[in-house]
Amino acid sequence: MAEQSNQKPTGDCPAGGYAPASFEKRAAAWMGIAYVLMILFVINFAIYTGGRELPGTFPLFLAPVSVALAVVVARRMKNGTAAGGTAGGAAVLAAFCGAGSIYPFVGELNRICVLAQSYLGQLLTIGVGAPCARLEELPRSAEGARSALAYRNLEGAGQAIYIGDLEPEAGSALRFDEKDERELMSAVKLGEQEEVQQVVERLTSRLRTAGAGAGQWNLFFLELLTCLLRLARGARLDLSEVFGQGFTGAVQAGDFSTPEALGEWCLERCLRIQSLIRRQRTDSAGCAVERTKAFIQEHYGESDLSVERLCDYLHLSPAYFSTLFKRETGMSFTAHVTLTRMEAAAEALRSSEDKTYLIARRCGYEDANYFSYVFKKHFGVTPTKFRAG
Repeated sequence: MAEQSNQKPTGDCPAGGYAPASFEKRAAAWMGIAYVLMILFVINFAIYTGGRELPGTFPLFLAPVSVALAVVVARRMKNGTAAGGTAGGAAVLAAFCGAGSIYPFVGELNRICVLAQSYLGQLLTIGVGAPCARLEELPRSAEGARSALAYRNLEGAGQAIYIGDLEPEAGSALRFDEKDERELMSAVKLGEQEEVQQVVERLTSRLRTAGAGAGQWNLFFLELLTCLLRLARGARLDLSEVFGQGFTGAVQAGDFSTPEALGEWCLERCLRIQSLIRRQRTDSAGCAVERTKAFIQEHYGESDLSVERLCDYLHLSPAYFSTLFKRETGMSFTAHVTLTRMEAAAEALRSSEDKTYLIARRCGYEDANYFSYVFKKHFGVTPTKFRAG
């Protein structure tokens, strides 16, 4: 915070800056918590401190800080120029090299709170909003600072309170959102191991660079764990196979010493889920094929036998079933039905004296001529010649 001065800065100044003398006059008229921007000029502006120009360009991360019982007001109260029950406030705009700088900054603000109590005898509470990368996000960040200040009765006054620790969703850097969940689920269910590794590495990298507090880290891990549980339960997997024997869901982010350790744990579980799902699919596909063959064997004599009718029985979509059946057997559903009917027809021709059109009907063909055509195409001879020998 700049040293108090009655000298107004000169030169180009973004709207919203107030000279300290103007702030003193306005603060005296406000009751409750008031907010004023004391601007540290950002991005190609100069900084003015007590009339002294400090040229330079500053990074993009900004964190508005709303202050209850501001230092300026505390100074006035010590000098006996403010009513004893009146609280004032200010908002400070700070620039950082990265989002991770927020915690050293909060630490310094805590130090200011201690100094205000020690030297001024005043209780100072500071609410810190989430860093933001664009100027249009400042209102949201300032509102976060106000929200953090509202927690002072729960967290205790006389300290700096960062909204990202209390409301992790208010932070700007670390969230496990719907996009993350879709990417992870897609990689596990449909991708290869390399794709799973890439997604987990992206998540680990965000944990490593976000500079998040314990609250954000815990919520991030909880949402990640929920995603893994949803994957496992959706596939009807045994949780002990995925997470180990005796798993109760009590694992916490604090159980991991580094983001890399958490990432390794997550990758191992994701690959295990992927392996179990693929094994399950193989077993499920094999089961579907066996049920299909049994259904065809039972109903091949019915002329209305179709893939749609079979899929109603299997509760599978025709497109998915056709792909699955061709992949598992090497032939289409229609080809397998035809093979089953031709084998049945050949057996009937060898073992009975029934007329060809009766055998055709028993094998699912209402048209005897079409049956003869299919039979000759399959065996190379007509039904009559096949029977003869």
